[in-house]
Amino acid sequence: VNSSLEKSITYFEYSVNLKNTNSLCELLYPSIKIAENTSLTGKFKSEENLFEMKANSPQIDFKGSKIFDWFLESESKGEKFLIKIGSKRFSFKETSEQDTLQLGLDSLIFSTEIMNDSINYDICWNNVSEDNYKGDLAGCFSFKDELIRAKITNADIIVNDTTWTI
Repeated sequence: VNSSLEKSITYFEYSVNLKNTNSLCELLYPSIKIAENTSLTGKFKSEENLFEMKANSPQIDFKGSKIFDWFLESESKGEKFLIKIGSKRFSFKETSEQDTLQLGLDSLIFSTEIMNDSINYDICWNNVSEDNYKGDLAGCFSFKDELIRAKITNADIIVNDTTWTI
């Protein structure tokens, strides 16, 4: 095998900018709508155990929920795989003429660190409004044989200016 061909197989970079996603979404998963100008970039180097991927989208709609300014960052670092997913706003329910109730989370970030047999996670949000709503929930999962252990290491949640700590 040509040595230059071997190197091209073990290393690649990619960059994808999505334009009109309606037909693709309808075909693969009709419950999701992905906005134009959603992008995906990354690289892979097998010799260095390197994987990186970044993605962002102005808006993603999923079964009535809306995610605004969504992003994903992931990378391998040694024996760890890091993933960070977030959005400016995750809206569970938008207001309408018949109903003024709006439900959602602002500045939502979900971070994970995956290694060997465990996953560490941290979920944060911070709603800037008249009343204070924010949270920081962290913990871990570990997997051994057929046993899954779950642990919450931090849980600070503020709902309507009231702090809840576990």
